[in-house]
Amino acid sequence: WGICSFTDAHGRTRIATASDDNTAKLWDADSGQCVQTFKGHSGSVGGVCSFTDALGRTRIATASHDKTAKLWDADSGQCVQTLKGHSSSALGICSFTDAHGRTRIATAGDDGMRCWTVSPDLTPAQVRVMVPHPVGLVEPSWADFDAEGNLLAYNDSAAEHWLYRMRNGELEPVEVALDEAGLL
Repeated sequence: WGICSFTDAHGRTRIATASDDNTAKLWDADSGQCVQTFKGHSGSVGGVCSFTDALGRTRIATASHDKTAKLWDADSGQCVQTLKGHSSSALGICSFTDAHGRTRIATAGDDGMRCWTVSPDLTPAQVRVMVPHPVGLVEPSWADFDAEGNLLAYNDSAAEHWLYRMRNGELEPVEVALDEAGLL
């Protein structure tokens, strides 16, 4: 969650990292040089991911202990949107952009998950709040969308697995049955 690699809109291989110094950094994979620092969180950054918006611009998304997620322009380093809704730390983040240019952002924290649909003009609309654990929320280990952006899988540090399906703009839980090896 604290690191991701991707090819940006200019064809360059980049690595984004989260940091305890309240920033995220963007690195050139070939030279190893830091090419951008994303400053604006007031708490340590626990998660980072990238996506390409509808206009072909590379964006970085971060999740922080300041209870927010932020969307950044990868080239300028400017924050272009702040997503609010967590009542405690936002620890992880993942994204998916569909064929219509809408990006889905999921954040996970001690208080559960939030999922937003971000339109091409970067206007966020919170789709759903998911609190998978009724008592004693556990730190998320990872979350990710499937290749079509219709399923959101979530795993926590207590080895609980959660799966949600996007249907008519809403997320609904899907029963997950794992075998003894932890496979579907």
